Amino acid sequence: MNTAKPRNVVRRFTSVARGIIGLLVVSGLTVPAHAQTGNAKARPEQPKAAKAAVTAPAPAVMVTQAFAQRGVSKCVDRIGQYSQFLTNGAEVGGQVFVSPEDADRRIASASLEIQAGPSIGYAGLTFSPDSGANRCGAVYELVSYWPNTCEEVATKAYASFKVTAPLRKTVMSLDGGPTVRVFLLPAGTGCVSIKKEITY
Repeated sequence: MNTAKPRNVVRRFTSVARGIIGLLVVSGLTVPAHAQTGNAKARPEQPKAAKAAVTAPAPAVMVTQAFAQRGVSKCVDRIGQYSQFLTNGAEVGGQVFVSPEDADRRIASASLEIQAGPSIGYAGLTFSPDSGANRCGAVYELVSYWPNTCEEVATKAYASFKVTAPLRKTVMSLDGGPTVRVFLLPAGTGCVSIKKEITY
């Protein structure tokens, strides 16, 4: 049984939106955002057709729309995949960063606060269109705090990942496959995990 759980460290997300930065706020849903952390084979999936919402669209839809409304269309499928994978059922707030010119040909990014029940995390998503038709490379980093030691997080939350050489001497590195890594940084008596995945 996995006893390592992220600790709720903040309750409210505030931001100033101006220029090329857009503000995104979604709330009212409750499904753990960190359910995918222990599975090395978990990959972003295409979002299913959105059901009629009583209050607001699902977080993944809101994130995708935030980019699309600012002129990003080439990466919209990839944005939907990542957004669904990371925010499914959570309460989400964040900012999107889109170029004010040629948005569909430039790098685009989002910073999200993801809260699922008592657990909370930060996700940074970056999307980069290439020269192919509707092709888009992407990377995300999911950051969470755990009250457990990094060794416990490695063995309990990421049991299927292989421990490899540290980045230097302190930050543990876990290998989840050719495109997935988890980095564990000691933080007092706890641990900060950074899960990084890239898609080409």
